[in-house]
Amino acid sequence: MKIFINEIPQQGLVREADLDPKKLNLDTCQINFSSPVHVKCSATRIDRDVFLKCEITAMTRQICSCCLKEFDIKLTKKIDLYYESKGQISVELDDDLKDEIMVDYPMKVLCSGGCKGLCPKCGKDLNEGECGCPK
Repeated sequence: MKIFINEIPQQGLVREADLDPKKLNLDTCQINFSSPVHVKCSATRIDRDVFLKCEITAMTRQICSCCLKEFDIKLTKKIDLYYESKGQISVELDDDLKDEIMVDYPMKVLCSGGCKGLCPKCGKDLNEGECGCPK
């Protein structure tokens, strides 16, 4: 997503875009995006410095680390960005948006806080009930 600095009027500018998560390289083995990443940014500038307030939304499909079930989670995030122009004519946001999204990825993906996981002996999903294995 690119914003041209000279196109930002005194009252500000709002830009929206749907970004391809594959082009941003956001998918991991446990988190995949099932929708484009929708970004809405309100841009203002003072002289040539650019201030952005952005809202990011997307649907993700995640795989629980304990029980291996897939589940959907809506990603929503609000961020503020600042760019010192240094003679640039535009600001490219893709790398910063990617970083802001990935910093919130969980270390361990869980379908719920109380997920019991799988039995290490028989593989039964313990969220569905006890298995017949001896304790």
